[in-house]
Amino acid sequence: MISTVIMTLYVVCISPPSPFYDANFTSLAHGSASVFANPAGIGLQSGPEFMGEFHIDTLRAGISLRGLGIGVVKLDSVIHYEVDVGIKLPGAFALGYSYLFKDTSSNTVGVICAPSQTLMLGYKTNLGGERKVMTSGLTIKPYQEFMFLSLDVSYEGVQDTFWYYFGGALRATQKFQAYFCTDVDFNWHAGLDIVLDRIRLAGAYTSAAKKFCAGVVLYAFDM
Repeated sequence: MISTVIMTLYVVCISPPSPFYDANFTSLAHGSASVFANPAGIGLQSGPEFMGEFHIDTLRAGISLRGLGIGVVKLDSVIHYEVDVGIKLPGAFALGYSYLFKDTSSNTVGVICAPSQTLMLGYKTNLGGERKVMTSGLTIKPYQEFMFLSLDVSYEGVQDTFWYYFGGALRATQKFQAYFCTDVDFNWHAGLDIVLDRIRLAGAYTSAAKKFCAGVVLYAFDM
């Protein structure tokens, strides 16, 4: 049952685990990684970014700039494109919308809320289609920017099934963090994330695939 839901989420969201910790959770998405995580995060960072991720049999690339995101996913011979828009509202909320098209199509809406410096909430859902997938998430920061504890809960409507994904990250400094994520079947994902001036590098190992993945973000502004 869990494997069926994981495949459903993969098909609908086109979202294998990311080497970037924040791109794995709906409550933490921001900038170019939001193209594949939660379109609301597009509105949280106005500076231009380019993001590339390299997985086994999968390549992903995304660009974000001033509330607009564009992405492409290549899975073997199958290619998907995505266009996102996001906006930061006054106060704690950001909203977003994404359209996935070519070899499959879907529409997704998302929201991110940061009611305090130690709590972030996220939600996204696809619109229409035969399979309804809704994901709600939260992140707690007990030590401000140096520890993250995150949880995503996804609901698949056809089989009336829930899927849980949770993890934590530790930052030794603002430039370096290590993290670990897993589902309830202990299909885990662990990695390192380093920021060097205008380049962010990440690498991770995924237990289910028994493979490494890597990612890079290029910033046009200083971090």
